[in-house]
Amino acid sequence: LENFEERTATTITKALVFLYGILIIGLAYGVNSIQGPLSQMVATIIGVCSGPVAGIFILGALIPWANKYGAVSGC
Repeated sequence: LENFEERTATTITKALVFLYGILIIGLAYGVNSIQGPLSQMVATIIGVCSGPVAGIFILGALIPWANKYGAVSGC
């Protein structure tokens, strides 16, 4: 988004966030209606992926001298 004006980049970003939110809400309702092993697999995959992402977020929020190399190597 570097080549766009600030207003255009903001509009594109807001639209992408909105669409991503709609997608996630739809997936949540879909997984909620499925019972059995598939929902357990999805919950496991989400748990495995969200742990490192949360760790990197907390690292960036609390440690001001953290950089991308440290975040990736600690992941």
